[in-house]
Amino acid sequence: LIMIVVGAGMSAFNESNLSLTGLGLLVVSNIGFTFRSILAKGIKDKHRGLDNINIFFHCCWRGAIVQSIIVTLLDADVVLTLYTSGAIHSGLIYKAIMNGIAYFVYLQSSFIILSKMGVVSHTVGNSLRRPVCIGFAVVYFQNKVTEMAIM
Repeated sequence: LIMIVVGAGMSAFNESNLSLTGLGLLVVSNIGFTFRSILAKGIKDKHRGLDNINIFFHCCWRGAIVQSIIVTLLDADVVLTLYTSGAIHSGLIYKAIMNGIAYFVYLQSSFIILSKMGVVSHTVGNSLRRPVCIGFAVVYFQNKVTEMAIM
């Protein structure tokens, strides 16, 4: 797990617009994701009566409340400005809702898979998600890829 966090941090150092705040958020995000998976597995082992869907549901709605509070405290002025200027419209709201549903399904699937395999195996498998997504995006959008970009 440490290697994945270190690897993500090293990739951030290659960016031309590196900031310590961004690097700190990257580390917190990776650590938080890993701990969420480990703690949820521990809760499942401790409370045998709950199935994966119920454990995940409770993690999600509690997390949604915490995230809503954080967004309200940090970005309320930005959201209000966008809303009053007309930048937020029904099409954007529809896309945001669909994105949320798709992300929930992705996380639910990941959580169910985690319950059936070890944490390290799940983390290694999950790390392959980014190259697969990039590969499909290159094929779908027909982007030209140079040898340098592949390396």
